Amino acid sequence: KNYECVWLNSTDEFNGLAGTSMGFLYRALTFGIDYVDGRKAPAKHDGQSCECESCEWVKDARHVAHEYIKSAT
Repeated sequence: KNYECVWLNSTDEFNGLAGTSMGFLYRALTFGIDYVDGRKAPAKHDGQSCECESCEWVKDARHVAHEYIKSAT
């Protein structure tokens, strides 16, 4: 038995997500997108051209959400 792998898997921060439904994860992601998007609005970020970390995260997260919806249909 490879104890190092067992230990790594038991301490992995994403290990608990294995039993979580994709629907729940999708809803959590869209909540995060709305939250971050709402937080950057007062700063007048242009979500299309701004390259700050928050705007880039929202773009990437929207892409992931869109790909999930495409695969679920």
